[in-house]
Amino acid sequence: MVGVGFLTIYREGFEISLFLQTLILEGGWAPVLLGIACGGGLVASVGFLIFKWGSKLPYRKLLVMTGGLVVLLLMTFMGSTVRLFQTVGWTPIHPIEHLEIPTWVGLWFGIYPSWEGFLAPLMVIVYIGGAWLFVKITSIRERAKKNNAAFSNAPSA
Repeated sequence: MVGVGFLTIYREGFEISLFLQTLILEGGWAPVLLGIACGGGLVASVGFLIFKWGSKLPYRKLLVMTGGLVVLLLMTFMGSTVRLFQTVGWTPIHPIEHLEIPTWVGLWFGIYPSWEGFLAPLMVIVYIGGAWLFVKITSIRERAKKNNAAFSNAPSA
């Protein structure tokens, strides 16, 4: 377990260092340091609020919000990866005629004006929605089975 923990933390640190190096090469030191400072300040503020008012926080809402952010991040990564593959020539580009998407939409949401760049992020939403429905339906069925079993095993009057 110690080895797995070490490898997990080492891998995360390695990924962060590569990510930051890429950002520094693309944007320079100033925006990266500003982002680190803003992120650190935000984490410290949230940590302080959790320790101060932790028992009063709506944890379910917080988990739903962070889950939504993770889905948005996955959608953006998927769209940006498809765009990168198109840029290097690994996948074809089929532009959507007369569709103009602002640059910021591609940057923040990973949606680009090609069929691949438009459908890939939306397929993430379909996949996540399908997985959620599967879990929800399975949970309802299991609960119904338990209720039926409990009802059939109850003593009759």
